[in-house]
Amino acid sequence: MYPVTCYYPKLYDTLVHHNADKTITYQLDQIEKTKWLYYKLKTSPNYDTQVVNSSDDSVLNLCHSSKYLNSLKTGKPQPLAETSGLIWQKNLYPAHVNSVWSSIKSSISALNKNISMTLTSGGHHAVADRGYGFNPINTIALTTKYLLTNKIINNIAILDLDVHLGNGTIELLQHTSNIHIFDIYRYTKPEWITRLPSTLPDNIRVYQTDSTNQYFKQLESYLAQIKKLNPGLVIYHHGVDVYKNDRYGGILKFSEEKIHLRERLLLKSLYRHVPIMIILGGGYVKYDNPSLTTSRKKHPPPPPHHLL
Repeated sequence: MYPVTCYYPKLYDTLVHHNADKTITYQLDQIEKTKWLYYKLKTSPNYDTQVVNSSDDSVLNLCHSSKYLNSLKTGKPQPLAETSGLIWQKNLYPAHVNSVWSSIKSSISALNKNISMTLTSGGHHAVADRGYGFNPINTIALTTKYLLTNKIINNIAILDLDVHLGNGTIELLQHTSNIHIFDIYRYTKPEWITRLPSTLPDNIRVYQTDSTNQYFKQLESYLAQIKKLNPGLVIYHHGVDVYKNDRYGGILKFSEEKIHLRERLLLKSLYRHVPIMIILGGGYVKYDNPSLTTSRKKHPPPPPHHLL
């Protein structure tokens, strides 16, 4: 299994955000987490880290509209460029081009080595004409479209275990018959749901729960279905925002031990049977002391153990 190759997008760790009155600049949890993981894994003999830098942005046209992409490039119109919630900055667009290529390279590596990892966001909330949920670009959907369009592979399963519904991935890929999406979630938003049809096609399977026991029963069912499908690749959107104390997510009684159990179940079921590309989903620190929010923005600490 080792060393696992991990791909990290150049410029991603330069992206910043600010508070409402623009007096404090800081990095969001997702950026901190991926940056911290990159430097952590870079020193481990069990991982081979590769930095990806590409100027080829043509791949983004596979899922996103030219009007929206141009806003991300130029920052104009600003409201459109910032629909994801991220502030516009000059590195926003090239960083996410690198994110997509990191994911593509990681997928191809998984086909050769059976497992790989992308140290960036899956972007599963972004849709064709705008961003949502701090996701300006849908890395998962773009990677999938690239692999299919270039006939690198013809059957892909996406397992989305972020605690929030992967609305953007579903919206963008729902009519692609050789893509199978399996999504277990707890949270969604009305603006995501209203863009989706009331009845999803058979290749899209979603399950909503706030029970850890039901979560694992459904996961075992999904893993069995994926194994039976025998896809050429599994894209695993690895969300740790299922953790019970997550700031923006959480499922009751979902402990660190349960997260480790989830990963063991997945690897036991799929590893050596189908190639797996892991891409990072959500995970948000919950502060017991309100003063930590401000101090974190000034001096971000490394993520806690449950984010690893």
